Amino acid sequence: MPPPFSVPHPPSLTLLLLLDAQPDRAWGEALQALSAGLPDAEPLVLGHGPPDRLAPALRALAAGPARSRVELGTQAQGRTAALVAGVRAARSPWVLWLPRPEAGAAERARDLMRRAEAPGAGVYFRDDSGACLFRRDTLLQLPRIPGMHGLLPELFARHVAAPAAPGLGRLRRAYVAAACTMGLGWAPARRIA
Repeated sequence: MPPPFSVPHPPSLTLLLLLDAQPDRAWGEALQALSAGLPDAEPLVLGHGPPDRLAPALRALAAGPARSRVELGTQAQGRTAALVAGVRAARSPWVLWLPRPEAGAAERARDLMRRAEAPGAGVYFRDDSGACLFRRDTLLQLPRIPGMHGLLPELFARHVAAPAAPGLGRLRRAYVAAACTMGLGWAPARRIA
């Protein structure tokens, strides 16, 4: 009798890493350590640089021990487009976007997840290293503007009922508020959550 059909459960967290150039050896080793430190997470590496330059490195990552899912765009694209493509490709409800895998990233990811699982928590969290944890579906509902990847705290604060991200200076808040107002003047300030 054949074994019963089973569907593997989706990962609880997607670790999103964007590549626009070939990674060095330390990058691959840090990704492997991060993957081992978070066994329930799915590492997703998205190449958004020139495909002919990135393809060999991404093939090596896919075949490596870090069990990463690797995707390569058909053409070079900007960071915002790559971020949205990576979030669309994510299989879990939470996405952790890392600037690069580094020592201690697994512990920081666990800390961000603990904050996210607290009662009354929001849908967006950020730490000092630049790692951003957010709900997949919420980011996909945000309006797309150029440079969106650099304005995530402000976009989430404007469009989602969640506490503002700490650590932003008054001048930067004012600049980003003005940029959001001008860039999003056509989009109503709706609340998603």
